[in-house]
Amino acid sequence: MSNLSSYLRRAHAPVVESMRKIVPPIDTAKFIEATRRARITEGDGWRRLVLPYPPSVNRMYRMVVIKGQGRMLISGEGRKYKHAAERIAAASGITPFAGRLYVVVDLYRPRQAGDIDNSFKALLDSITGVGWEDDSQIKGICAIQHEDKDNPRAVVRIRLADGETLNFAEFLK
Repeated sequence: MSNLSSYLRRAHAPVVESMRKIVPPIDTAKFIEATRRARITEGDGWRRLVLPYPPSVNRMYRMVVIKGQGRMLISGEGRKYKHAAERIAAASGITPFAGRLYVVVDLYRPRQAGDIDNSFKALLDSITGVGWEDDSQIKGICAIQHEDKDNPRAVVRIRLADGETLNFAEFLK
């Protein structure tokens, strides 16, 4: 098995190296500023985080074989996105919530393609540890998809559940 593993590493090394060149670094400055502006409206109990549009879950993770076992690992693109989310949250002064939460996500996608759940899953995985400590804290989620080719982004609103039931219909207007 080790011969096969070393062969695969050598055979795919040029592909992996070329992928590093394809995935550009994420410019976080405009998202830090947008998050800071969005925080002005936090008096309503919602914490807001403005992030770059997330990669598809298909690009966020990679299947690798380690010692004959298949494992899902976060890809280089996924790591860049998660680090960008962490930098934006830290620079904006956002800390993880403790307790049960409601989450509302507005996804402004760059083009009409793909499923909302592919980007949604990658986004939620990326902000675990940033907006909340563990995604098991989430009591309810609402995702709304928009089109904005000039400024693709994800606006995440997080709020403590506080034992109440939230009517997500108000966000769909």
